[in-house]
Amino acid sequence: MPRSIVRWNDPDAPRARLLCIAHAGAGAARFRAWAPALSADVALWAVRLAGRESRAAEPPERDLDAVVAELTSGLGDDAREPLALFGHCSGAYVALALAHVLTDADAPPQQLFIAGQVAPEAAEPVAEEVDVAVEARALAEQQLGPAPLDDEDLAAMLVAAIEADLALVDDFAARMQGAPPLPVPITAVVGAQDPLPREQIAAWQLCTTASFTLYELPGEHLLDESWEQLAHLIGHTLKHAASPPNEGLLNHSTAS
Repeated sequence: MPRSIVRWNDPDAPRARLLCIAHAGAGAARFRAWAPALSADVALWAVRLAGRESRAAEPPERDLDAVVAELTSGLGDDAREPLALFGHCSGAYVALALAHVLTDADAPPQQLFIAGQVAPEAAEPVAEEVDVAVEARALAEQQLGPAPLDDEDLAAMLVAAIEADLALVDDFAARMQGAPPLPVPITAVVGAQDPLPREQIAAWQLCTTASFTLYELPGEHLLDESWEQLAHLIGHTLKHAASPPNEGLLNHSTAS
């Protein structure tokens, strides 16, 4: 696989493959902790886009079509094997864009998981008067706190990656409004303290002709408090798609 896809767990004959795409500015490392929470026969892959982690020297990609083409090429024939996609925040839109491309190629993913993102129908474009660099730095401080950003090189790298991801989101949200739904089950997750409007997250059901399920987990937008619980939820869904959800989860399920 190319550098864009990191294999944290890659069994010889996986029952399922889970490709994870992180929130704005983040890379593949965040998902390494999920390996113990998933079944050993689930391949755990994560996306590492240009401009982050070991690819920090590469300029971040701001063109969504180029990002999706890179991931599609990286998946190769594996795209036609059982594949699930997870996207967090801005990564949710990248995952949805990838799902559309794979579906158009007669290789739809078996599941789409999204977290911390409103549906494209509810997304609002970035206002022209908003300083994207200022917004990107604010997001960087939310993720790391202000102290690490005293390192100007680290700050510049992270802000550039977040700016690129914001550009991807803005472009995709505009393009996807009114797009045809996918024949792919969608599971949406939101933190209990995340201020995102629940009706705008529930609007993800408009993106599928299959089933839709919404879960609320403890924590805020980045779901740090329930990160391992989220991995268990995804693993449970992949293994028991028709089974009742785990106890202790706030669950709303609908069929489109």
